[in-house]
Amino acid sequence: MIMNSLLEFFVKGLSFLPDFLIDIISKIMGYTIYFLDYRHRKIALDNLKHAFKDKSHQERSKICVGVYQHLLRLFFERIKVQRIPFEILQQNLVWEGREYYDLYLKSR
Repeated sequence: MIMNSLLEFFVKGLSFLPDFLIDIISKIMGYTIYFLDYRHRKIALDNLKHAFKDKSHQERSKICVGVYQHLLRLFFERIKVQRIPFEILQQNLVWEGREYYDLYLKSR
């Protein structure tokens, strides 16, 4: 009960943060999680080693940190988008290939 309330407070608080703060938080948290999550870091670096044999360990580590940061940024943006009214969201979306979607719906 208390944990759910804290989580809800955290999520609602994140949704009101400006983008530049979300960038900073996601970079700091991504870097921190990269160092704390040894098991997944090791797996990711091993996968990157196979994918990018020509890159140094430092370059692969930089890519890995960037992935952690990117995933956190997506998570935070997803939270922010939830509170945007659909009408406003629709005004800001660019939908390329809408005609293909419409054709698909007609064919069903």
